[in-house]
Amino acid sequence: WGGAARSLRGGGGARPPGGGAHAAGVLRNLTLVDAYQIKVVQDGALPALVGLLASADDEVAEQAATTLRNLSANPSLDVRLVMDGAVPPLVALLRAPDPTLQEEALVTLRNLSAHPA
Repeated sequence: WGGAARSLRGGGGARPPGGGAHAAGVLRNLTLVDAYQIKVVQDGALPALVGLLASADDEVAEQAATTLRNLSANPSLDVRLVMDGAVPPLVALLRAPDPTLQEEALVTLRNLSAHPA
């Protein structure tokens, strides 16, 4: 899983076509497991995931948004998500033409607002 985080951060050499979607998809699946959520954030994937929300490739943006949704379910990560800039691009996705992107952004924002600080 560390390789997926490195791929998103731009480490490990050239990224293959579709590599961003693949790496974000791997992290999406891993972040379904509570034990991996903090490890993914500690490995530095969060800024890259936030950046991928603005991807012109809807598949990449969706994978990143779903990963952030999974992370937002963990109240201990809320401050980190906000501090790493996730809120503005999530709000921007509420206006995306793809309803799946809108839904992922909405659920993530809802999770962030539901946990007491």
